[in-house]
Amino acid sequence: IIKPAVDACAGSGIVKWVDDNSNDDRLKEALKKTRTFVGQDLLRQSMTLAKFNESSVNTMRIVTLMLGGEVHVVTAVVIIGGKGATTNHLHGGGMCCGILPDGQLMKYAFDGKLNQYEQHPCGAVFSEFKIPNYDKCINLVKELAPRLCRVSKLVAWDISLDQNDEPVLIETNLRWGGSVQIAAGPVFGDMTEDVLNWISKK
Repeated sequence: IIKPAVDACAGSGIVKWVDDNSNDDRLKEALKKTRTFVGQDLLRQSMTLAKFNESSVNTMRIVTLMLGGEVHVVTAVVIIGGKGATTNHLHGGGMCCGILPDGQLMKYAFDGKLNQYEQHPCGAVFSEFKIPNYDKCINLVKELAPRLCRVSKLVAWDISLDQNDEPVLIETNLRWGGSVQIAAGPVFGDMTEDVLNWISKK
């Protein structure tokens, strides 16, 4: 996967390239589109995540906040690609569903037009699914968050699971839309007052 290193918003500029002679020109064109890019190996994802949509790498967006010298996981959703899509963005028919603290999915998912679903078009019922090794995903973002605290105290991490259900960092997001709050509720939840107090003091 080749994508811009900065501002690859909603999947724009992402190219899936297979290493054979027929794609050399396409590779050159992809590299001309941006001055800086990221190249990532294709990921064979967890069978659990693939049950929703196997053509895209489905990810968890886990949001961390550095406050009071601690890393807090404030909210999380799973973002699933639309049928046949290469990316999992809501603009391309994807949907997102909130994740409870134990890794269980919430009852409803939402698409980019705010339609509500209890089950994915593939037939999978959201509330019947639990993210494997969710505790490892949380530990990973808590370990990574301090590295970016001078850039941003609030970071949304896109994490997926490989075929062995081990967490893999896909990318970080310093700007992200309202889909997280639509699917999982207010980002800061019970910490809202603490956050507002910190902002007013700083």
